[in-house]
Amino acid sequence: MVLAALGVLTSAVVAEPASAHVSVTADDATRGAPEALLTFRVLNENEDATTVRVEIKLPVKFPLASVRPSPEPGWIVSTTPTTFNPPITTADGALTTGVGTITYTAAPGNPGVPVGGFVAFKVLAGPLPAGTESLAFPTVQTYSDGVVSRWITPTVPGAGEPDDPAPVLRLGAGEGAGALSAAQDAGPGSVTAADLRVTRIMAVIALVVGGAGALFGVGALTHARRGNVTSTPSA
Repeated sequence: MVLAALGVLTSAVVAEPASAHVSVTADDATRGAPEALLTFRVLNENEDATTVRVEIKLPVKFPLASVRPSPEPGWIVSTTPTTFNPPITTADGALTTGVGTITYTAAPGNPGVPVGGFVAFKVLAGPLPAGTESLAFPTVQTYSDGVVSRWITPTVPGAGEPDDPAPVLRLGAGEGAGALSAAQDAGPGSVTAADLRVTRIMAVIALVVGGAGALFGVGALTHARRGNVTSTPSA
């Protein structure tokens, strides 16, 4: 029993780093969202050195037209341009260039992300693409001792998480898009929420009309009975 417990504990310790690495979240991860605040959480997994540089590569297949990294105290933020091929169509015309990579470098006097610590870098970007369910952001993390961790491997559905997964932002459908998708996916014999609403409305109308008809019938019957009553002449 002791050995079994130690085995479980060991497996938990070994599995823990797989849930760490570098991750990305957004305040609005809806497909087609006009703008989203992306947060990249970078953990320091080196036991002897600090993280002094983080390089985030933006999606290529589904590029982001507008990318604005937020200043982070103690870090120097720089960007490298990229060419969009094909260009991105915007309300102001075709956009051919944009931000390809964001790099955060520890400023002089800043030792970087300490051992056992983390830092959260924020980026305002948009619009989010409508034609994909996820966005990958390959990231390279450099430590003060020269060790480099490359979080760049795509995660393949059903294949398990790789040792060095690239941060992935999962995108979901908006409320309107979800309703439209449900209606489109429904087959000819399917009953949709819209069908149910129409059925309920028709049922209410039928009850109202039926109730009015019943009241009319009772009134007519009462009137008829009164008309059939005759007075008996007195002797």
